[in-house]
Amino acid sequence: MSENATEQKKLKRAKIRLAVVIVAAVVIPVAIFLGPGFMREMDRQRIMEEGVMADAVVIDLEDTGNRMNDNPEIRMTLDVTGKDGSTYRAVYTDYLSAVTLANYPPGTRVKVKYDAKDPAKVILSGI
Repeated sequence: MSENATEQKKLKRAKIRLAVVIVAAVVIPVAIFLGPGFMREMDRQRIMEEGVMADAVVIDLEDTGNRMNDNPEIRMTLDVTGKDGSTYRAVYTDYLSAVTLANYPPGTRVKVKYDAKDPAKVILSGI
């Protein structure tokens, strides 16, 4: 093998390494930034499609301080009445507009869906 061919192979490997580093430098921060929200949305979609319908009562609303499109992220504490009639406490967190939020003062009865495998995972049904 000639010296020129060896240099070309080294150059090719260096270009591949550089491409990998550039892709990693772009993909990893995007995944870290968007990943949790994407996974939460996938979980919500699954619960919306497969979840068990239940009644709940809003116990408390707490603003987390986060905002998206000027909508506050709200942590809603709920007392959920499960399929078997037992009641348990669950927390639902989502970004809600001020108009939507006005519909859920403490004491309000709401419909939720919960994950049959993990009943602590609930979503408001019908938002």
